[in-house]
Order: sequence, then C-alpha cells, then structure tokens
Amino acid sequence: MSESEKEALDLLLTKLPEFRDFWCKYADEQAELDKEINEEFDPSLYEVASEFSRCIIEQFGCGNQEFLKDAFYLIEKLGNHPDEGISECAMVGFVEGVLMLRSHEGIELNAFDSYLGKNSKEFWYGMHDFFTGNA
Repeated sequence: MSESEKEALDLLLTKLPEFRDFWCKYADEQAELDKEINEEFDPSLYEVASEFSRCIIEQFGCGNQEFLKDAFYLIEKLGNHPDEGISECAMVGFVEGVLMLRSHEGIELNAFDSYLGKNSKEFWYGMHDFFTGNA
C-alpha cells in the first residue's frame, strides 16, 4: 500500500469509529490467516473499499444516518483526491461496492441519494445504467 493509500485508510479509520472497529476485526482475521502461510498482511485499497462497502451496508441496516453522511462525504472527498489511483478507487471500489451490495440486500436504488455527493451520484446512476443495459 502506497503512502497516499495509507493516508486514505487512516482518514477513514480516524473519522469513522464504526469502520475502525469493522476494519480492525477484519485486519486481525486476515493477519492471522496470512501468518499461517508466512505472509504479511498488506491490504490493497480495493480490499479496504470492499470492507468499507460492507460496513456502509451494515450501518444502513442499523439506521446510522450520521455514519452514512460522514462516510459518503469522505468517499466524495477521496473521489477528488489528486492521486488518480485513490480517486478511481473511491468511485470504482467504494461507490460500486455499495451499489452491488445494496442490490443483493434488496435495498432500493435511491436509498443512498441523500448521502451521495455530486460525483458519487453521477457515478452511482451511471454504473446502475451500465449494469442494467440502459447506458
């Protein structure tokens, strides 16, 4: 993980205690598995995005609106990051991850509209149209 990616992860962990707990549990489990095969746990930002998406869906189910507001604000912020890898992951990893998990959980497409920023919303509906053949 690059320094910029570590900073992005630190931002999420610092600003979102619910995700910090979620991520620490996941990272501990993965580190234990990696230890068994003599590897060091070194997650990619897309792995972080996958777990972050799961956390968003979990928090949505709990009705944690403050978390959702803060989480999508940070996704939008990362989507405007000067590091192209981070900005791309914010949309493709985070937003698309939530979009896909949402459909599997039976959550309405527009359930996150009030949390999505301008770029996130454009990407959200663009990906939905692409996957449904309406692009």
